Amino acid sequence: MANGDLTPKQEKFCHAYLATGSASEAYRQSYKTDKMNPASVNREAKALTDDPKITTRIETLQARTLKKYDVTADRIIAEYARIAFSNLEDYGPWSKSGIVLKDSSELTKEQKAAVAEFQMVRGQGGVTNVKFKLHDKKGALDSLSKIMGLYAPIKQEHSGPGGGPIPISTEEMTDEELSLVARGVSNN
Repeated sequence: MANGDLTPKQEKFCHAYLATGSASEAYRQSYKTDKMNPASVNREAKALTDDPKITTRIETLQARTLKKYDVTADRIIAEYARIAFSNLEDYGPWSKSGIVLKDSSELTKEQKAAVAEFQMVRGQGGVTNVKFKLHDKKGALDSLSKIMGLYAPIKQEHSGPGGGPIPISTEEMTDEELSLVARGVSNN
């Protein structure tokens, strides 16, 4: 889709949505909202994300970015795997007195990818202190587990007192809200 099908504000919304990941924030960045309450901003942002022209444009921009940086599912999984399966011993022998790190030229590209931080600080008496940290293995393992579907979906049920239905006060509802409740449609 050519972006000529969108207004300049809609185009700005699409770019802001990709940058922030938030439809409401993208709406605030693209439209004049200083006199709008948050619920109105959310409603208008939702309307834009429900517009097929907008969603198609966002998907087009996103695909272009992924292609530009060669982001693929395989590359993402490989990067998580580098972190998840990294091992401190790959970086040099260690004992209770410390670690003797290998020279970076001895490390593979995969091993280097797992390094979160490497810092050398000259301390008192000319002693050099080294800070060496690998990326979060558990976070990478959790992400891989989710990708592989190892986590079963968590099912939550909500009920009212004694396991019965949740009571709904209809006294302050508008006619439209009452109609939605009668039809069993959620307003969220």
